[in-house]
Amino acid sequence: MEKLNGVVLRLTPWRESSVIATVLTAERGKVRGVCRGARKGKGAPRTAAEPGAWLTLEGERRPRWEMWSFRALESRDPGRFAPADPAAANAGLFLLDLFDRTQPEEQ
Repeated sequence: MEKLNGVVLRLTPWRESSVIATVLTAERGKVRGVCRGARKGKGAPRTAAEPGAWLTLEGERRPRWEMWSFRALESRDPGRFAPADPAAANAGLFLLDLFDRTQPEEQ
């Protein structure tokens, strides 16, 4: 189990209650991983996993997978990426998308 610190760039719904998160981390660069149960209910993983959120992730990379399996999501700074100005929110989301498209995948 490895701990990673990073910012969520993109979330993609996967199956009924999970998401695939693309996270830019200081330790591994850009990584993709499955967050099981992140869309279920209104618990901590649901509120922590949103684009722009700073997270501490705990997970592992399986040898046959190209993605990580994240077990624990912990928000490092809840509510920080919620500007009241819609133009600022759109600019922030644009930058997150730009980082996602330009950063190479983990090697």
